[in-house]
Amino acid sequence: MAKTAGHPHGCDVCAIREGWLFSLLDRRELDLLTQLAHPLTFTRRQILFAEGAEAAQTFLVTHGVVKLLRVSPEGRTQVLRLVYPGHLAGSEGFFRTHHDMSAEGLTPGTACVIPRDRLMRTLRTHPEFALHLLQAMHQELEEARAQILDMGKTTAEAKLCALLCDLLPHLAPVSNGAADFPLAHQDLADVLGLTRETVSRVTAAMAKRRVFTLSRQRLEVHDAARLRSLAR
Repeated sequence: MAKTAGHPHGCDVCAIREGWLFSLLDRRELDLLTQLAHPLTFTRRQILFAEGAEAAQTFLVTHGVVKLLRVSPEGRTQVLRLVYPGHLAGSEGFFRTHHDMSAEGLTPGTACVIPRDRLMRTLRTHPEFALHLLQAMHQELEEARAQILDMGKTTAEAKLCALLCDLLPHLAPVSNGAADFPLAHQDLADVLGLTRETVSRVTAAMAKRRVFTLSRQRLEVHDAARLRSLAR
């Protein structure tokens, strides 16, 4: 069950103000946006919204990681992408009445929840704010497009290492220096645009080279510098 909690240090330190997504908004517009939002605490595997549900809210992730899912026509649940702090989950709610994907906590975390009806009313009465918000969202779409283009030029090894570098700060540590890893090989394949067999082959090669070991939902990094180097 989601829990709300106040920001202990005020919204000046939350991802709405620190994240690049809303960097185009001025102080007055940031104040307006934070007045619309309320904080949410979510757990691992908690559903933030379901595919086909009414898009009543948009979530700005402030801590932790959220995964976006969609059920294929064959009935398989596919991981579309991961949402990190400073980015939106459910932004389709700005333009559609229902979600075309689901969002689930990959790790425990927090988010700022922006109700769609309140946001729409504010956009109608503050046209300059609406323009700046659209520009900010366009900026995020441009980054996503650039990432897609880069994926076509990058090796499977580099893709996987880059994803692990992004995820590591958000993973819960377990015994012997390892971290809890909440994604299966098929999930990694979905996110990276690879086959499951390719992910298995790369992880086996990385273990043999003592870069990292990934097995049974545990990740152990043996050579962090090498991992970062391979991610470039």
